[in-house]
Amino acid sequence: GASEPRRLALANLRVTVRNSDDFDTGVEQGLDIEWEMPMRDFEQKDFHGNMSRPGFPALNDHANKSSGPRRNNTREWENEMPLLGKGVAAIWHNVALEFQADYNHWHCYEHVPERVGIPGFLRGRRYVAIEGTPEFFHFYETESLATLTSDAYLERLNNPSDWTRRVGPNIKDNNRTLSAVEASHGIGGGAAILTGRLQAAPGRDAELSDWLSGEVLPGLIGQPGIVAAHLLRGDHNSSATQTEEKAMRDRPDDVADWVVFVEGIEAAPLDPLWRDGALSEAMLMDHGASSAALGTYRLHFTLSNEDLV
Repeated sequence: GASEPRRLALANLRVTVRNSDDFDTGVEQGLDIEWEMPMRDFEQKDFHGNMSRPGFPALNDHANKSSGPRRNNTREWENEMPLLGKGVAAIWHNVALEFQADYNHWHCYEHVPERVGIPGFLRGRRYVAIEGTPEFFHFYETESLATLTSDAYLERLNNPSDWTRRVGPNIKDNNRTLSAVEASHGIGGGAAILTGRLQAAPGRDAELSDWLSGEVLPGLIGQPGIVAAHLLRGDHNSSATQTEEKAMRDRPDDVADWVVFVEGIEAAPLDPLWRDGALSEAMLMDHGASSAALGTYRLHFTLSNEDLV
């Protein structure tokens, strides 16, 4: 129509918008939009009826118009928090080959659904080793560290199902670190993850955490193939709570002082980090770790509490 030349000309302009009406108008006119509304100022419901992430239009408003607010620089994702909450239960262990079929079936169809059905549990993810030990790794994102010592969670731990009682004794070399999220950067989750279980050298705890949270992890965001990076502070008191499920295992659980996760679309961009890069054992020990157990894992299964609704 007669307005088409103007529409094409406008499409070459970048426009800053600060409210949802301007966003809608810009999308309809085909403009290159930069969203600069403060995150605290805007919330709407998404198509599930939940509050959308602050600072972004609700999904149902723009599902057929645009992919949403644009980020002009991948470094801007440094300040995002892709983990869903402020607590994490991180667990590594081995299961003998002859028990793995039962273990995998139990974990997907009973254990993870049971866990993410507990109030305050938001999402569970399970992985298998690409390179590193133990063979299996999984973690749960929770509203807070307090969720991991809540009455509801302890009730489940102290009343294991018959299936759990059958599988539990076959879980070996268990490291179970209940932790608080210290830093979480990036966007979404990856198909591969690098994990690090770190012990801090005496008197160097702050040095290690400051270096990781202030320099290393934010610097990874924006590198090709890397989508997220997280630092967790292990809580030894919470992790030491005795339960019926713990009593099934052949020895006490190991607990890390610090846990590092780096998520990627595949293992290739993660491998240089722990072989001779910023997250190598040598570099970590130079900056305050007394030991570092590192490895890469690929995603097996994920389930969120919203999936159960």
